[in-house]
Amino acid sequence: MRSAEAVFEPQGGHDLPLSPGRYLAGEGILDRVGEMARPFGSQAILIADRLVMDLAGPQVGGSLRRAGLRVREQLFPGETSPEAVEGAATRWGALEGAVLVGMGGGKALDYAKAVADRAGRPVLMVPTSAATCAAASACAILYAGGRYVETRPDTPPVCCLVDYQIIAEAPPRLLASGIADALAKWEEGRLHEGTALTFPERVALEVARRVHADLWERGGGAVEDCRKKEATARLKAVVDANILGAGLCSVLGGHRLRSAAAHAFALSLTLTGERIAALHGETVGFGLVFQCCLLGEREEAAALAVLLRGLGLPPTLADLLGRDLPPAGRAALARLLLRPKSGIHLLPRPVTEASILRALEEADALGGKQAAAPPPPPAPPGGPRHRKARGAPGEGRLRGAPGTPPRRPPGARPPSGSPGPASASVAPCAPAGRGRRGTPAA
Repeated sequence: MRSAEAVFEPQGGHDLPLSPGRYLAGEGILDRVGEMARPFGSQAILIADRLVMDLAGPQVGGSLRRAGLRVREQLFPGETSPEAVEGAATRWGALEGAVLVGMGGGKALDYAKAVADRAGRPVLMVPTSAATCAAASACAILYAGGRYVETRPDTPPVCCLVDYQIIAEAPPRLLASGIADALAKWEEGRLHEGTALTFPERVALEVARRVHADLWERGGGAVEDCRKKEATARLKAVVDANILGAGLCSVLGGHRLRSAAAHAFALSLTLTGERIAALHGETVGFGLVFQCCLLGEREEAAALAVLLRGLGLPPTLADLLGRDLPPAGRAALARLLLRPKSGIHLLPRPVTEASILRALEEADALGGKQAAAPPPPPAPPGGPRHRKARGAPGEGRLRGAPGTPPRRPPGARPPSGSPGPASASVAPCAPAGRGRRGTPAA
């Protein structure tokens, strides 16, 4: 495990923790967990909360036993705190031949990754929702008392196994939250388009562009499919975008493309001490509208507000918290957003407490307008434009240009009756390694 301060950025080179080592997606894929785990150990540690352990544990445990592994269970304590990680790492690090298998949502998967990294053990991911890219990314986010503590950047899983039907049967809210979180990969990464980027960062930006276009086109329909518990081709494409696409952006893009104002808002909100009623992706979704307001991108902000409303995401700050945040609380949030390592400083224009408060008010107004309006029609293909920054590499910056009409982003296609193959997919990549990479600013 390496802290943010110990992260190594090689001059003129790369040290990337490629993740995941293998990506398997299909229906009935959990029967292959044992096959995937067997090369890495003789004793499997299943990590999940009680609900997921009862639902998926028998199938996953059976697969592991058939592959000849001894199976033990550990319940996820509910929070990925440094203390919880250290305790579990001490226990399982001393167990010869241990391989960890994390099951569940983003926090449980981050916990399994952090424990595995600290214990020096391999870890496999079995997501039961597509609410984040935790199953595919090399990062683990730690909290204490509900407050963001740090991001550990060097925790790549050796394998990620996605069962589309299990995710189709999860609450639609989780899929919608993951869509908002994945949209942020482009919305935040585009701030660096036209600047001097490394080759991996440029690849990450192109993946983010594709993820954004696909989710804008198919996201709403996939959420409807999830309501019907149907693992359609459209839902499968969105699940892959949420997990694999966003995870690749995180791995290849590093900290520069991983966080800006939207994630800074989401993580800073946890530091206020306020109880948050929303999921991570839901707070990021509001943060995307907030970021556009900060940049003066009024039409983009309005288009995002409509899309997020169509996905059923909380439209206002009060909806995120379950109550109004008084002026003093908003001022405290603004000050947290301005702390030195905040991702908000990646914006291409100066930000002040006053400008943050104005942007929060504008984002709230847009969300309130959407909440009062009838449900929007399905989003048109593409979404807000993907603007090219002007100038030579290293000189160009994204500029807010209010009034420029949205256009379909590059690569977006009109809806079709066949959004993608329905068959299981196996996408091997380089084995998960031990690299060092930056940690996203909060």
